[in-house]
Amino acid sequence: TLVVGFRVAEANNAVFLLDALASMVQMIGLQVDEAKPFIQRLKSMELENGKAMTISLDTDLIPMEELDEDQREIAAKVIELLEGRSVSFAMGVKDGVLLTVFSENKSAIGQVMARENNLLSHPKLAVLRNADTSRLRSVNYVSKEFKESQWNANFSGYFQRMSGQVQMAMKSSDENGQLQSLAEEIETDARWLDEKLASAGGTFGETLTWSVATDKGSEGYSYDWSSNKLLQNAVPLSLLDHAGDSPLLMFALKQNENEIAKQMVEYVLGRIPEYVRQGIELSEQDESKKAEALDLFGRAWPLVVDAYEILRDKVAPSMSGNESLFVFSGLWSTDTLGPNAPPPSGPLPLPEFAIASSMDNRDMFINGCSELYGVFDRVVELVREVNPNAVPADYEIPRPVKASIEGGSSYTYEQLAASVPLEGFNPQVAVTDQVLVIGYSQRQVDSMLRAKKLRAMPAWITPSTPVAAFGYADMAGIVQTIRPWIEFGLSVTNPDLDQPLAPGPGPIPTGNDVLRIWDCFTSMGKAASTVTVSDSGPTVGRWVWVSE
Repeated sequence: TLVVGFRVAEANNAVFLLDALASMVQMIGLQVDEAKPFIQRLKSMELENGKAMTISLDTDLIPMEELDEDQREIAAKVIELLEGRSVSFAMGVKDGVLLTVFSENKSAIGQVMARENNLLSHPKLAVLRNADTSRLRSVNYVSKEFKESQWNANFSGYFQRMSGQVQMAMKSSDENGQLQSLAEEIETDARWLDEKLASAGGTFGETLTWSVATDKGSEGYSYDWSSNKLLQNAVPLSLLDHAGDSPLLMFALKQNENEIAKQMVEYVLGRIPEYVRQGIELSEQDESKKAEALDLFGRAWPLVVDAYEILRDKVAPSMSGNESLFVFSGLWSTDTLGPNAPPPSGPLPLPEFAIASSMDNRDMFINGCSELYGVFDRVVELVREVNPNAVPADYEIPRPVKASIEGGSSYTYEQLAASVPLEGFNPQVAVTDQVLVIGYSQRQVDSMLRAKKLRAMPAWITPSTPVAAFGYADMAGIVQTIRPWIEFGLSVTNPDLDQPLAPGPGPIPTGNDVLRIWDCFTSMGKAASTVTVSDSGPTVGRWVWVSE
């Protein structure tokens, strides 16, 4: 059941408008043949201190007589899955509150606000009752049952549903029954994957979030009693020291090893060869071409497996700290836009994006990447053997240029760096004993390699505070970073920013008017958030927003 409610100032007027809406829907809907079965189910319901209109939907509305054979088969499966179930939508006004309700219970809207006890009496809301709520602004609560239902609706039997579509397509094209065993194997594999996916869901619990006003903005909390298999705490989250100079947007986390995902990937990798071989056997009638295709796949697939094993055994373990960081900055700039563009009046900021990961074994990472290049070389050799004209005889996978940096090395392609005529543009991978940074702004990469304490840190975070995730957004800074580009664009069309932007009668804003309006958006200020997980308690989130 989903309930959304808003308190209205004039309940009687809201009821009148609701009746008018119902009459309009009925009048228009009855003119459309396809809509008549739905409109006929639109009912009016009297409530205690209110009124509502409801509509109930179930599988009886499926027009089986209008479907072809394949569509009927699909519809029959849907009806079987939804046997005895229906969903109702209700909109009404009760006790001065405009309610919208989705539920399997047709009378659910009548039960809203009917109990003596309220949501605040729920045991999980004790943390809210014990908090300072004198300036409470919002409360959100999601039940365990609702979260379970959403997971089941989206992921329960997911692979079996997908395989069902594949099997239907196979059945329609299988005249001799040759695909029966293959279809059974697909169903078996889908069932195994669904079992693994179900175990990945973990244990569900309630979620509670609320926010309170502060003198300069707002702050909020979230408590989630579901088991958290994705994150783990770090004390401290070391990558925060590698966010660089004045980040505008950043997100850092320490993730858990996902053993279930690894098992699923390896299971699929193990099954693909069998499916490909069966596909070749069934689709290719020419024996010589069949043998050629099987031989090619037999030589190509081990390269995929080798690449995966290098990633699993060398690259991933070298970053076993499992910390990741995304950073957006805007301190890089240019005053040259090209030979045909007018010169700007000042430097124009350029966006800087970079990602970073904690590094635990630099030598293992570099060796793993070197081995991956060896796999790529073998791919080129295989392509050359199959078709000598596809790849030049002297071609080989180009290696990046290595350069020494303080505490490590960087790797870049000079041709790629030279392809963009911007000073400071240098796509690279930089590796030290502590961190791996991937970026294209030389300024940003250099600043991220130098460890220093992040200034944009909430007051509740100390070096000993366990943190699984941290987010920061300087909305005012982003607005200020974009401003020079707006000013440049306005000045291109009208160099005098005190003049109206266009001729005509009436008040027409000038370029400076537009800039002053844009400056108002700096009031969006800054925001920061943290997430802390617990093995036995809830996952706790906290955030703060400060206006400027």
